[in-house]
This record gives sequence, structure tokens and C-alpha cells, in this order.
Amino acid sequence: MPSISLQDCPALEQICISNIKHSASFRRISSIVSSVTSSRFQNLVLKLQTTGHRESDAIQIDLADGISHLDAPLSHLARVASEGNRKVSLVLLGQEPEFLAQGLIDFHALGYIWAGEEIGGGEYSWTLTAPKNRKAKRCRIRMILDNLLGRKRLDQTSMTI
Repeated sequence: MPSISLQDCPALEQICISNIKHSASFRRISSIVSSVTSSRFQNLVLKLQTTGHRESDAIQIDLADGISHLDAPLSHLARVASEGNRKVSLVLLGQEPEFLAQGLIDFHALGYIWAGEEIGGGEYSWTLTAPKNRKAKRCRIRMILDNLLGRKRLDQTSMTI
């Protein structure tokens, strides 16, 4: 598979990668995120492949370790965005996403982490961790990705908190 570089995309605002298997190369994903030079970048959305049962602890630890490779490039993008008074968010969809995001130590202090676990019917149980207070807020929000990715205006989206 050829390497991908996003350095020549000055208007890039988001990257969405879905169906990521636990054996995926997060170093490769980290390399892609590291190549982003757009000062307009706002969102990285990672949707991990889930199964009908809870993954083993070993698989969860491997995933958390892999996701931790994204800490440096996401932190860099968050610092660049803060210079323009903007924020960067990581949207992590999968089983136990809060656990998986624990390795993003520097990014926790700089960006927003939306950890979503599907509970059925297109609804997710979300935890939002904001950079200033690092306190997690748990809520259920329908179609939150439409809000985050700008597909609908906030007042047109149904929310349950």
C-alpha cells in the first residue's frame, strides 16, 4: 500500500478513518496525521471495528498502545489550531473508547476527546473530555457526528442529555 501524505492539502479540516481492525498499523495512521500541514484542521474521526462481544484485555491494551502513537501528531495540530483560536477534536468510536484514549497524555491537555460507544439505533454513549478541566462529561447524544462534522446545524439535531 502506498504511503499517503496530506501536506499539500491546505484546506483540510478533518480526517475520517473507519472500520479500523485491532491489528491496524497506528504508526501508519500517525504518519498520515503527522503529514497534515493545514492550519484549518479540526477533527480526526477513528471508528474501530467492533464485535458483538467485549474484546479481550490483550486486544484492548494493544489498541490503547496503538492509539497512543497519535498523541504527538494530534498535540502538534492542537497547538497550531490554538494559535488561530480554534480547537482540535479526536472522535473515537469503539468498544471502551475512554480506556483506549488514555494514552493521549499531551493531547488531553490541548484538545477535545469525544469517546463514543454505540448503544444501538444510531445512538452513542459519549464521554467528552475538554482540555481545560480534563473532567469527563457523560451524555447520550443522537447523531453527534453530524454536529461535529458540520453536516447539520445544532438546532436541527435531536439531542438527549
